[in-house]
Amino acid sequence: MAQVAPLKLEVPGEREFVEADRAKEFVASWTEQLMNHRQEVSAILNNDANALATVVLCDSIRLSDKSFSDEAAEIVAAFLREPFMGGRSIASGILFAELDDMIAGRMTEMGLAVLQTICDAFVDAELVDVNLSDNAIGQQGIGACNTVLSMPSLERLSLCNNGLSEATMVEVADILTSESGTGCIASGLTKLHFHNNMSGEGGCKEFARILGKSRDLTDIRFSSTRAGEAGSDIVASALDVSLEEGRNANLKKLDLCDNSF
Repeated sequence: MAQVAPLKLEVPGEREFVEADRAKEFVASWTEQLMNHRQEVSAILNNDANALATVVLCDSIRLSDKSFSDEAAEIVAAFLREPFMGGRSIASGILFAELDDMIAGRMTEMGLAVLQTICDAFVDAELVDVNLSDNAIGQQGIGACNTVLSMPSLERLSLCNNGLSEATMVEVADILTSESGTGCIASGLTKLHFHNNMSGEGGCKEFARILGKSRDLTDIRFSSTRAGEAGSDIVASALDVSLEEGRNANLKKLDLCDNSF
């Protein structure tokens, strides 16, 4: 039987501030795309309603390079979490979420509200790949992103240029290393990117804590962190230990540029 790949939903156009009316335009466009896709899939399935109900119409979304107001974020989140055509929510089928650069130029309170609203929309998802880079998260923002950061399904994570200080890195490490019935998130990661966060030596200790729980990393980026020699040695030692213990043996990419050794 012919297969139709799930859609990737994207925000169109150049970088812009997105208010409520513009968000409604996005939702209208996405709805039309999904309706057309649904009809195509239904034809392939010979209009079998039961089979159609199990199909994932969309598995990825890109909200990057826009700056959402809190009202606009609510509109997008409602679209993602509400049942579509009497079936599953769109968010429940999404595996890949590009959530980078969504709050540029917004005041802190609004930016945090936007991050939480969008991230919480994926509460029923099983995200595999999340990019939260280029959002001025800071210490307060980690809690706003907790829904997507704490998913057991997570395999690839990017947190670059987020303003992650030493204190914030403690929170990140707590989330990624927290043990549950299925282990911890760090143990399932294959990609972990931290770049340009200026987290210093303390941040290196927390990154090393994450590496201490990792098992299958193939792509590591820990660059431009203002670590200093002592902090860089902490990360290098953690990498040595993981390899000596047979962890992360399939590592293919390692970026430690702009750190002092």
